[in-house]
Amino acid sequence: MEESLKSIDDLLLILNKSSIALQNAKEIRKNVEADYQKAALLELKAKNESIKQDQLEETVRNIAIRMGSFEVVNDEILGEFEGMMDESQKALRKRITKKLKAQKEKYNLEKNRDDIKRDFLLLKKELQQLQNIYDSIPDKCFNHVRLEQSGQ
Repeated sequence: MEESLKSIDDLLLILNKSSIALQNAKEIRKNVEADYQKAALLELKAKNESIKQDQLEETVRNIAIRMGSFEVVNDEILGEFEGMMDESQKALRKRITKKLKAQKEKYNLEKNRDDIKRDFLLLKKELQQLQNIYDSIPDKCFNHVRLEQSGQ
């Protein structure tokens, strides 16, 4: 009887630990949801940066076309165009760098999300197994104790 009580206590302890693991999994899930939101914001930023990048590329092309269309070029105007082109190229490089960083961070967040999701599913499966074990334990003791009555 003591052995069955000990095994029930062990199972209750395991169930308690699994409950704590489930709580941790819920916290992880909240973190994953926050990561989802961050990834969505990063994706929106990347799209905006892509639009800006396209606009800058168009500006650079227009400048290059204008520079090629002049037959007699004034040095002052040429200097202005070269300055504008240099600034546009610098801005384009910055935007490309930002876009690459955003994509890399999004990839890392997605990888982290997938790892957490896999861990969460594993913990959920373990909890279900422990719950099945706990449910299979009898509620009552079927060994009736018979006390001898003295004097009879």
